[in-house]
Amino acid sequence: MAKARGSSSTSVTNLSFNLIESAFLLLTQLSFPAYKHNINHRRPPVARQENVNAAVCISMLTSALDYHLCYLKYLRDVYVHKPPLPYTPYFNWVFDDTLSVKLPKLLKRPREKRLLAQLIEITCCRDWIVHPKFYAVTQSWGADFQDGRLRAMLLPGNKLRFKTIEHKMRRQYFTKILKLPLVPTWVSYVDAVVCILVFHRLLNLLEWRYENYARVGAITAYQRQTKELFAGWNWARSDPRELEDWAKGFFQSLSVTDQNKVKKRLGGRLGPYLKKKPPRPSLGGGGKYSLTKILQGRKSPPKPEFLYKPPPN
Repeated sequence: MAKARGSSSTSVTNLSFNLIESAFLLLTQLSFPAYKHNINHRRPPVARQENVNAAVCISMLTSALDYHLCYLKYLRDVYVHKPPLPYTPYFNWVFDDTLSVKLPKLLKRPREKRLLAQLIEITCCRDWIVHPKFYAVTQSWGADFQDGRLRAMLLPGNKLRFKTIEHKMRRQYFTKILKLPLVPTWVSYVDAVVCILVFHRLLNLLEWRYENYARVGAITAYQRQTKELFAGWNWARSDPRELEDWAKGFFQSLSVTDQNKVKKRLGGRLGPYLKKKPPRPSLGGGGKYSLTKILQGRKSPPKPEFLYKPPPN
């Protein structure tokens, strides 16, 4: 009797989507309630529940970004295309390169300089979360116990990396542009929201440039898990699904004072961080194509143009 043949399937171990989803839920369910409870308090110091979960969120998001970039490279440069694609390898970095190596090779244009600096600052903050650094933190008050002051001093045996020295404020343990803390216990919910907005801008740029090869996909926010975050959302119409929905939800969850501080940290223009870039013109624009061709194009979209063009210098 012939033995029945089994079946198998193969998938790529890409954690980017799951890490982003888990980071959002961790921030929403654990860090956000503590932030709301202390919403008018000056930070730092930061309540432990708000701090630990915001710090973990930042480390998860940076890992997710690294996975996402590696998956983009896999789809373009490693996957076997038939016929083979020209200009391969397209991305001049390897999987094991750090984010601070990959990002400058992706963001080369002059107008992307500030976004690149912001992203490198996020990696500085992440480094000081995942690689233990110890400070002596001193809190002092005046005679009336008002106007408390917090100071940090790096303990012997710890030293600053060159990357951190470049992006650190001169006399404080914060980054120059985003004002992200380099003291792990000072990371707040607001800091995590700043990182989300910067990542949102980058992911939109990548999707605009590389189309479906760089799309993260929808991350559904269910009402029972995120009702407090998406206050005012019309749940009867739909659940929040797009990264743009999450970015706006996190920003709107901040106090007005913190929203103004975040806007200042991001350079005064919130649009690129909250709104998705308009899509490139696609098949079906104007009256050039028949309805049949338009429907066929939606079922089997053409491959992105960048696959056949040389990489930017």
